[in-house]
Amino acid sequence: MLTQPLGPILVVTPYSSPFWIPFIAAISPMILGNSILLKHSSSTPQCALALQRLFTEAGFDQGEFQNVFIDNNQVRHLIKDRHLRGMRFVGSLHSGKQLAELAGENMVKSTFELGGNDPFIVLNDANLPKAVQCAYESRMLVNG
Repeated sequence: MLTQPLGPILVVTPYSSPFWIPFIAAISPMILGNSILLKHSSSTPQCALALQRLFTEAGFDQGEFQNVFIDNNQVRHLIKDRHLRGMRFVGSLHSGKQLAELAGENMVKSTFELGGNDPFIVLNDANLPKAVQCAYESRMLVNG
């Protein structure tokens, strides 16, 4: 199997999980040789800086993981840039739809994880108190 880096990948993430989501969105493309431009939530800039420090301390070259402190309009301009080779978006359905349309118009390879709630099905033979506790903990785990 031959793998080749695409080039710069834009990662746009929400505030709700300021370390985990950007990390999992960035690490796979980085291992394959792509550089990451992280557009982190504007409400968690210190988390973005801490992630950049962690990647640098882990031995990635400076610039392989780069924060871009830009607003939503500037994200749209970045998607139109011919140097951008891909995008990973995690966030709301509304924002995702707008960025997906723009990515499609500009032929930017992209993946989207859109907000919402997954069903939590509890069967008749389940331990109800344990199921309630698991539902609560899993819901609060990525709740910002």
